[in-house]
Amino acid sequence: MKINFKAAGKADAELIVEMMRTFYYHEQLEFNYENNLKIVHQLLLNHEIGNIFLIFYDEKLIGYVVFTYGFSIEYEGILTLIDEIYIQEEFRNKGIGTMTLNYVEEICKAKGIKTIHLQVKNFNPQAKKLYNSLGYKDIDRVFMKKIAL
Repeated sequence: MKINFKAAGKADAELIVEMMRTFYYHEQLEFNYENNLKIVHQLLLNHEIGNIFLIFYDEKLIGYVVFTYGFSIEYEGILTLIDEIYIQEEFRNKGIGTMTLNYVEEICKAKGIKTIHLQVKNFNPQAKKLYNSLGYKDIDRVFMKKIAL
């Protein structure tokens, strides 16, 4: 098994959004192809706000990871939010999620980023177990949002 990561480019946008369709269904999120394609293009054209990496098993595309950057005084500067990590179901439980998170961590270390945040749905205890095993901890906060400002 050989896992490779490739920075996504503009030509990969439609492939990413098609994988998002499956991810969003699994995560019980609203999916809008045109809107997601527009947002993926926006991210692919501005690496200062984040990155998308494609995940390959040998030569087969099996997933992607999206991470973005923010800033926090509390967390001592630039931080990363792993916004989405998707691996096709038949490739799960093979250590690929761990390799992907380790890859993102190495990128962050090289940039001097000290903190990575991620979210996990309560109905996904398998993912939560993975994140905990890699040192990610629940924080005593509630993640909130306000949409359509």
